[in-house]
Amino acid sequence: MLNNIANIPSEIIKEACKIGEKEAYKYITSHINPRLINTFSISVVYENNQFTIEIYINTVVNMDLEKLLDEAIDVAFTAIDNFIRGKITCQTY
Repeated sequence: MLNNIANIPSEIIKEACKIGEKEAYKYITSHINPRLINTFSISVVYENNQFTIEIYINTVVNMDLEKLLDEAIDVAFTAIDNFIRGKITCQTY
């Protein structure tokens, strides 16, 4: 994972955050019909040279939401990692 790296241009950070949100949303809605979700928020933030992802969901579906959210966060981090690796050079590491 690319946490704790500095000097990432702000445009890349903004795009990486959008990609993380999008991938987490896609993952969750591939497992839960969006019509069955009452409240849903995804926050991807880059501070202190690292990304953090928070997801809140309120749904009527009876399932292990903690596991689903952990998996969605992993998917989001992987997407962010892949995006940034494709945009920055090895010199940044």
